[in-house]
Amino acid sequence: MARFRVTCKGNRGEASRLGHTGCRTEANAWGGGVEVEGCGFGDSELFNVRCSGGSNGNGPGSRFASVEVRKDGSHVLTTYDPRTGDVATVFTWARGDLGWSV
Repeated sequence: MARFRVTCKGNRGEASRLGHTGCRTEANAWGGGVEVEGCGFGDSELFNVRCSGGSNGNGPGSRFASVEVRKDGSHVLTTYDPRTGDVATVFTWARGDLGWSV
């Protein structure tokens, strides 16, 4: 069984791909977009979200968020300053929580 599943849907329907050790996907417009890369480590998964230069290739992207999904179902969302790469905020929440806790 695959650990990761990536899906996309466009005018010609939906497609999906499976990955055992990780996954990577992009959604681009002409001037910009986002890239999500996921990988497994131990019992957790980590997803990094980056800005991209879009389909016109307007320069390299920078990471602005990451989400860690832990074995117990808790999540850690970290946001980054895209100019410096420094951590801006960290949010955590447990499985079943409806709100945020900082």
